[in-house]
Amino acid sequence: MSRRGSDQQSEASSSSSIRSSNSTGSGRIQYSNISSTIWNHFKEVFDQERNARNLTFDKMCNRIEACIQDLGGKIKTATIKNFYNNSTSCKSSTLNDIGRWLDNME
Repeated sequence: MSRRGSDQQSEASSSSSIRSSNSTGSGRIQYSNISSTIWNHFKEVFDQERNARNLTFDKMCNRIEACIQDLGGKIKTATIKNFYNNSTSCKSSTLNDIGRWLDNME
């Protein structure tokens, strides 16, 4: 398969996995409010992992920080806490780092 064909197959696979994991239930990503879509998915995965591992909120945030940094991201525990609580608007770099973690979890 050519590089272009491989890229297209990868994009199609990635796109379908995003649609299938979309929390709106419609199977479509809502790009007009993408930060909210990411936040909803993050909270869902965060809570599932936290409950499965029986971790405190702080310990879960610390684990996510370490994981994101292992994946090459630069994020602090305080940013993860703020993102979870939706208490501040976030930078694109925060969304990218949260996305790294979500990608790694799937």
